[in-house]
Amino acid sequence: WVRPDVISGDRGIVGNSGHEFASNVQLELDPTGKAYMVWDSGPGAGETWTTDDVVASAGVWMHIVAVRISNGDVDIYVNAINKAVSVTGNDTPATAPGNLDIGQYGGDADYFDGQIDEVRVYNRVLTPDEIKRLYQMGR
Repeated sequence: WVRPDVISGDRGIVGNSGHEFASNVQLELDPTGKAYMVWDSGPGAGETWTTDDVVASAGVWMHIVAVRISNGDVDIYVNAINKAVSVTGNDTPATAPGNLDIGQYGGDADYFDGQIDEVRVYNRVLTPDEIKRLYQMGR
């Protein structure tokens, strides 16, 4: 669950990054309020999945889930709805060792301006029904 106070700049929600130029996996909001997931293996390499529609509004809670599915793509769910995404880049991501960052990117950038609640990380892909149940439990 996230509730941005403002929509401006890139705002890190949760991710795993040891250094801004190393392998990382990151879920963020962009300056327009679109959600995106970055999975890269170093500077200038990686893939980004961005929702086609604006999903965030200042002062409004939303439930956001990103899952990497079996074909290597990422699905982004907002309030239990699988959103259409556009993909840029083409990379086979490396393992992303490092710290889990909540509310920022890389430990020193893209701070989330707002509230974040109930962060969860799974070692498997959640089904659409599981995502819907999590959304309904938090409402």
